[in-house]
Amino acid sequence: MPPRLRKFLLFCTSSLGLAAFACGQPGEERSSTADQDLLPNGAVYERDHDGMGYAKVAEYFGARGLDLHVDTTAFAPRWPVATEKTAVLNRVGTPIFLGSTGYYHTAFDVLRAPDETGTQVHAPHAGLAVVFDWYGNRATPAQSYSSVVAIYDPVSHVVTQMMHVKAEPSLAAATEPVEVREGDVVGEIADSPFAGESADRLRHTHVDFIDGERKIILNPAGLFAGYHDAVAPSAKRVYVADEAARTGDALVSGNIDVVLEASDRDDDSDRNLELGALAYVIEDGSGRKLAELPRCALDHVYESVAAPSSFRAKQLVDFGSATSQLGGGWPSSDIDNRERTFRYALTQLAVVDGRCQVLDDAVGHLVIADDVRQITVRVTMWDPKGNAAEHVATLVRGQD
Repeated sequence: MPPRLRKFLLFCTSSLGLAAFACGQPGEERSSTADQDLLPNGAVYERDHDGMGYAKVAEYFGARGLDLHVDTTAFAPRWPVATEKTAVLNRVGTPIFLGSTGYYHTAFDVLRAPDETGTQVHAPHAGLAVVFDWYGNRATPAQSYSSVVAIYDPVSHVVTQMMHVKAEPSLAAATEPVEVREGDVVGEIADSPFAGESADRLRHTHVDFIDGERKIILNPAGLFAGYHDAVAPSAKRVYVADEAARTGDALVSGNIDVVLEASDRDDDSDRNLELGALAYVIEDGSGRKLAELPRCALDHVYESVAAPSSFRAKQLVDFGSATSQLGGGWPSSDIDNRERTFRYALTQLAVVDGRCQVLDDAVGHLVIADDVRQITVRVTMWDPKGNAAEHVATLVRGQD
């Protein structure tokens, strides 16, 4: 195993059915104290994730002879909770550290506004509604936090799935799909399985829009017309990771990863969120181009719900939250840290046939010759709403 793989995520199955969790003990880390607090990583394995349940739900509607070919031209879903604010807890692709495990989020967590007491969940659009559990099995009325209210839209053919929803009794008990209108109350946000003020404050419904034919997640950030985000992303720093997994701000020779630490903030959510897309150019001190990446939409890395092998964000060094960023709420999770940041290994991203993907470790790096004394990294960042920002960083040699 290449030494740099010591810093990558180790995926394993979750008994909670929430997502693909990262497990393992902290790997070797010979750098500063701050960098020792990065999310523990290890060898990479492919395991099931909660997207498999979403695919199974979509297949239910397909098995009934309903068209799953999606056309979102006229798809304009309403916000599923009654509030003037469009506050969210997580977006598609958010790396999350919870307790002693980490996982990649595959949905859009819609929060009720802090000043709102109502917890009703409304149908984002008209269609046929069915209740499932989070594994994609038909649910029973007794389920709540693990329940999913799914609605098939007969116009766009999108299958909307809202998790952590305690379904209306008549809907939960129905043995056949129930016709609902846009705005109908289909349930309420379920109680959290955790206790305390933060658990109640972070109650949410977990929303997915699924293209059942292509078996991909459609990012709700771009489809919810009412989702407010006019704030551009912000970069914190750019640093390098060498072949021995040592990180730092000084340029070194050999095969390196160039890593961006950044975050995004939207209008109504009181916390940082992940980026939507990245592009970069890296030049040496004479202006010679060493590497470049056109706009790489990170959705592509996470969107598939077809098979576990499609969920391999495996070579993104430090693409996750740090253990030092735990917020102390819900419980011991970084989702309660409003200033959390995210790390992206720029040199391990590529665009192939218009699709963003993660390169294998053997090729996903930048080669720095001994005569290169500095590099300039010019990064463009976008959030899912298209707000853009640029960041320029120059890394120079340390004392030889």
